[in-house]
Amino acid sequence: MTRTRMMTPDGVPARSTGRRSIGRLRAGHLAVPLLACLALGGPALAKKPAVHWAVIAGTLFTPEATLARGAQVEVRQLNGKKHWSTTTDDAGEFDVPVPAGHADYEIEAKFRGFQPLKAKVQVQADEKVTVFLHLQR
Repeated sequence: MTRTRMMTPDGVPARSTGRRSIGRLRAGHLAVPLLACLALGGPALAKKPAVHWAVIAGTLFTPEATLARGAQVEVRQLNGKKHWSTTTDDAGEFDVPVPAGHADYEIEAKFRGFQPLKAKVQVQADEKVTVFLHLQR
Protein backbone atom coordinates (compact mmCIF):
# COMPACT_ATOMS: atom_id res chain seq x y z
CA MET A 1 0.00 0.00 0.00
CA THR A 2 1.38 3.34 -0.97
CA ARG A 3 0.83 6.27 1.29
CA THR A 4 0.43 9.73 -0.20
CA ARG A 5 1.77 12.60 1.77
CA MET A 6 0.08 15.98 1.48
CA MET A 7 2.46 18.83 0.70
CA THR A 8 1.99 22.57 0.82
CA PRO A 9 2.71 24.57 -2.36
CA ASP A 10 6.23 25.39 -1.08
CA GLY A 11 7.09 21.68 -0.61
CA VAL A 12 6.63 21.44 3.19
CA PRO A 13 4.64 18.45 4.50
CA ALA A 14 1.13 19.56 5.49
CA ARG A 15 -0.12 18.95 9.01
CA SER A 16 -3.23 16.89 9.43
CA THR A 17 -6.22 18.76 10.76
CA GLY A 18 -8.26 15.63 11.28
CA ARG A 19 -10.73 16.83 8.69
CA ARG A 20 -9.83 14.13 6.25
CA SER A 21 -10.94 11.31 8.54
CA ILE A 22 -14.27 12.88 9.37
CA GLY A 23 -14.66 14.72 6.11
CA ARG A 24 -16.46 11.75 4.62
CA LEU A 25 -19.13 11.80 7.31
CA ARG A 26 -21.98 14.14 6.70
CA ALA A 27 -24.21 15.69 9.34
CA GLY A 28 -27.15 13.59 8.16
CA HIS A 29 -25.13 10.41 8.60
CA LEU A 30 -24.58 11.17 12.29
CA ALA A 31 -28.18 12.14 12.96
CA VAL A 32 -29.67 8.79 11.90
CA PRO A 33 -27.67 6.60 14.35
CA LEU A 34 -28.15 9.17 17.09
CA LEU A 35 -31.91 9.22 16.61
CA ALA A 36 -32.00 5.42 16.46
CA CYS A 37 -30.13 5.20 19.79
CA LEU A 38 -32.54 7.63 21.39
CA ALA A 39 -35.59 5.84 20.00
CA LEU A 40 -34.43 2.39 21.09
CA GLY A 41 -33.13 3.54 24.45
CA GLY A 42 -36.02 5.92 25.06
CA PRO A 43 -37.92 3.80 27.59
CA ALA A 44 -34.71 2.90 29.40
CA LEU A 45 -33.62 6.53 29.50
CA ALA A 46 -37.04 7.87 30.48
CA LYS A 47 -37.27 9.57 33.83
CA LYS A 48 -38.82 7.73 36.70
CA PRO A 49 -42.30 8.88 37.68
CA ALA A 50 -42.24 11.84 40.03
CA VAL A 51 -42.58 11.08 43.72
CA HIS A 52 -45.34 13.10 45.28
CA TRP A 53 -44.80 14.65 48.67
CA ALA A 54 -46.88 16.21 51.37
CA VAL A 55 -45.52 18.72 53.89
CA ILE A 56 -46.03 18.87 57.62
CA ALA A 57 -45.29 22.44 58.65
CA GLY A 58 -45.65 24.22 61.93
CA THR A 59 -44.75 27.04 64.24
CA LEU A 60 -43.57 26.49 67.80
CA PHE A 61 -44.40 29.02 70.54
CA THR A 62 -43.43 29.36 74.20
CA PRO A 63 -46.12 30.05 76.86
CA GLU A 64 -45.25 33.75 76.57
CA ALA A 65 -46.16 33.60 72.86
CA THR A 66 -42.55 34.06 71.76
CA LEU A 67 -41.12 31.98 68.96
CA ALA A 68 -39.12 28.89 69.91
CA ARG A 69 -36.01 29.30 67.76
CA GLY A 70 -33.73 26.27 67.41
CA ALA A 71 -36.12 23.73 68.94
CA GLN A 72 -35.68 20.06 67.99
CA VAL A 73 -38.62 18.62 66.05
CA GLU A 74 -39.08 14.97 65.17
CA VAL A 75 -41.84 13.64 62.93
CA ARG A 76 -42.62 9.91 63.11
CA GLN A 77 -44.91 7.86 60.91
CA LEU A 78 -47.24 6.03 63.33
CA ASN A 79 -47.90 2.96 61.17
CA GLY A 80 -44.42 2.69 59.73
CA LYS A 81 -40.75 3.01 60.51
CA LYS A 82 -40.05 6.35 58.87
CA HIS A 83 -39.04 9.40 60.86
CA TRP A 84 -37.52 12.80 60.16
CA SER A 85 -35.71 15.32 62.37
CA THR A 86 -35.29 19.05 61.95
CA THR A 87 -34.95 22.24 63.97
CA THR A 88 -37.09 25.36 63.97
CA ASP A 89 -35.73 28.39 62.16
CA ASP A 90 -35.50 32.00 63.40
CA ALA A 91 -39.26 32.37 62.97
CA GLY A 92 -39.92 29.27 65.13
CA GLU A 93 -41.11 27.41 62.03
CA PHE A 94 -40.35 23.98 60.63
CA ASP A 95 -41.40 21.99 57.61
CA VAL A 96 -40.88 18.32 56.90
CA PRO A 97 -41.62 16.69 53.53
CA VAL A 98 -43.34 13.30 53.94
CA PRO A 99 -44.61 10.84 51.34
CA ALA A 100 -48.02 11.79 49.96
CA GLY A 101 -50.94 9.58 50.82
CA HIS A 102 -53.07 8.72 53.82
CA ALA A 103 -50.92 8.38 56.95
CA ASP A 104 -50.84 9.39 60.61
CA TYR A 105 -47.81 11.15 62.08
CA GLU A 106 -46.66 12.17 65.54
CA ILE A 107 -44.73 15.39 66.02
CA GLU A 108 -42.47 15.70 69.06
CA ALA A 109 -40.93 19.07 69.87
CA LYS A 110 -38.19 19.62 72.46
CA PHE A 111 -36.93 23.01 73.59
CA ARG A 112 -34.62 23.80 76.50
CA GLY A 113 -36.47 24.70 79.68
CA PHE A 114 -39.83 23.35 78.49
CA GLN A 115 -41.66 20.04 78.63
CA PRO A 116 -41.51 17.92 75.46
CA LEU A 117 -44.63 18.40 73.40
CA LYS A 118 -46.34 15.74 71.28
CA ALA A 119 -49.06 16.25 68.69
CA LYS A 120 -50.65 14.02 66.08
CA VAL A 121 -51.48 14.99 62.51
CA GLN A 122 -53.02 13.17 59.59
CA VAL A 123 -51.98 13.56 55.97
CA GLN A 124 -54.58 12.66 53.33
CA ALA A 125 -52.81 13.29 50.02
CA ASP A 126 -50.09 15.55 48.60
CA GLU A 127 -51.10 18.45 50.81
CA LYS A 128 -49.58 20.83 53.33
CA VAL A 129 -50.69 20.28 56.91
CA THR A 130 -49.96 23.23 59.20
CA VAL A 131 -49.88 23.04 62.99
CA PHE A 132 -49.31 25.63 65.71
CA LEU A 133 -47.68 24.15 68.81
CA HIS A 134 -47.54 25.82 72.23
CA LEU A 135 -44.90 24.59 74.69
CA GLN A 136 -45.52 24.32 78.45
CA ARG A 137 -43.06 24.70 81.32
